[in-house]
Amino acid sequence: MIEAFFTLATIFLPILFFILIPGIRIVDQFERGLVLTLGKYSGTRNPGFNWIFPGIQRMIKIDMRITTVL
Repeated sequence: MIEAFFTLATIFLPILFFILIPGIRIVDQFERGLVLTLGKYSGTRNPGFNWIFPGIQRMIKIDMRITTVL
């Protein structure tokens, strides 16, 4: 029973790791994240740790700082 558990854990944990980790995005304080789902706008993410579905969604970071032109 315990051997079966460890076998399943060694199979599923790396798969879970490789699915969850690539979806983590970090948005800085001066940025906002635009989330595109299959190329269509689906939401805005605020600063901090955010998670998206890798392969289905992508995030574009927009710099919100004011720039001056001399």
